[in-house]
Amino acid sequence: MKMMDTISRNMNSTMFLRLLLIAGVIETTYLIGLFERRMAVDGLAMALAFTIVIPWVPYALGWAVVTWRSRIAAAILVALTALAWVAGVAIGTANWFDDAVLLVGALATIFQTLATLMLLSPAGRTWMERR
Repeated sequence: MKMMDTISRNMNSTMFLRLLLIAGVIETTYLIGLFERRMAVDGLAMALAFTIVIPWVPYALGWAVVTWRSRIAAAILVALTALAWVAGVAIGTANWFDDAVLLVGALATIFQTLATLMLLSPAGRTWMERR
């Protein structure tokens, strides 16, 4: 609870980007565990895109939010975070072949959610309104 109080009181762009960076690194690690399976289903190009490019989209959006205070990037980041939760719940734990992969994916989603909550906090909204 103390971390959430700190997040809601103080919008710190460095902390915001670090949370997204941690989420990107963890999610890339998580997707590397699924690379062989993805390659067998979709081919090499799609496997590389989903393993290397997709995990870094939230970080790129966060960078756009910090650099240009882009409301569009912020809205897309919120939507992607919601989509990550919906997908995680819809897939469920029964469809995963390895509990470690499930845990790492959940950690990535949690860090991305913390960054999004930071952006949606009163301090984050005030920070976005300042120009």
